[in-house]
Amino acid sequence: MVKKRAQYSAEALDTAVDQVIGGRPTKEVSQDTCIAYSTLRKHVVTKANGDTYEPKRRGPPPLLPVDAEESLTEWIVGRQVGHPVERQEVIRKACAMAELMFERGVSDGWYKRFMQRHPILSTRTCQFLTKSRNSVDVTDVHMLIGTMTKLIIEGVTGLHETLTATLTG
Repeated sequence: MVKKRAQYSAEALDTAVDQVIGGRPTKEVSQDTCIAYSTLRKHVVTKANGDTYEPKRRGPPPLLPVDAEESLTEWIVGRQVGHPVERQEVIRKACAMAELMFERGVSDGWYKRFMQRHPILSTRTCQFLTKSRNSVDVTDVHMLIGTMTKLIIEGVTGLHETLTATLTG
């Protein structure tokens, strides 16, 4: 049977620790606040020693080191400016990095946890076009030919020619 973790805020824990340090019995504070006795004692001892308690990440450490993940994140952000990176590209790049370091690849689960660790990244979603927007008909072709003919008559065939004509006078 899985035991459910208690849910309480950091402020509630700090208040409970201050009450115990102030002289109130630990067991009584634990029952009133629904914070486990052992958790409360651990935080009281830490605060009494003048240390700070930093919560640790649960579970095994990520496969790639922090520097490698930061590098991968920067690569993704750089690519998102133009053409966003798809899930498979990220996994392929991370696999290449992991195989160089550890001789093993990463999985879809790694990708999901990687995206949770880096909330600034977004996943690419497809844009579906309707059939009418995705098709070309005769009027579209006539409009294109008309526009191209007009530009050729005016002598404007490309931006580089326009800039050259402007600069040379």
